[in-house]
Amino acid sequence: MREGADLLRRARVASPCPASWEAMEGDERVRFCRQCGLHVYNLAALTTAEAESLVARTGGRLCARLYRRADGTVLTSDCPRGLAAARRRVALAAGAALAAVLSLCGGAFGQSKGKGLQSCGADAVKVKRVAAPGEGSAVKGAVFDPAQAAVPGALVRLAAKGSERKYTADTSAEGAFEFRALPPGTYDVEVSAPGFQTRVVRQLAVGKDEAVRLELTLGLDPRSMEMGIIVTGDMTAPERNGHGVRVFTSREIMSLPIH
Repeated sequence: MREGADLLRRARVASPCPASWEAMEGDERVRFCRQCGLHVYNLAALTTAEAESLVARTGGRLCARLYRRADGTVLTSDCPRGLAAARRRVALAAGAALAAVLSLCGGAFGQSKGKGLQSCGADAVKVKRVAAPGEGSAVKGAVFDPAQAAVPGALVRLAAKGSERKYTADTSAEGAFEFRALPPGTYDVEVSAPGFQTRVVRQLAVGKDEAVRLELTLGLDPRSMEMGIIVTGDMTAPERNGHGVRVFTSREIMSLPIH
């Protein structure tokens, strides 16, 4: 494991901050907290290099907001796992014979319902359809986090409209799920996972002998974000560790945009 990635994995909020991120002045990368007089960096909106450099440079003097996945990794805007997953999906899509590609947002297809549910954002839900003569109807797909890394163990619920039929499945280690031999009809789909906002797709039409593939991106649940002074247990990080970590200068760190 690279030293910088190890620093991020070891990062912990030693002194939680009760301040509201939404009430702070700034943008999605860095905001200013008037309660403590510190800049607060959102690691999920920084690149891996920027986040690693901040942690290595500032040690226990960094105030940050972070989201930690179940496997212990800290989410960054260019998560290597997410980029690799996105490249694989693009390659698969390029070779697929699709009858239609739809991005569903708003209206009858993607809606919010109650606290914790997130409405469909740009590319939050993608639907691809392909005819499957003689194979029956199916709904399959994959679930991703905002960095497009797979979300394993997410609960996927499928409810048939106009009947009592309901189906459930958990996503695999690759974030995949599949429902086979479904009666043709209209379905509501709900996906939930700890640390994420629930994603709902309503009135998903599934035709006879049609395979419908969903790609769903879950937004982070703000309640799962940690915020406060970050420590790593190693307060003497080297200026240049020789393990592929680019250490940004103080000028570069301070030049991150603040509004």
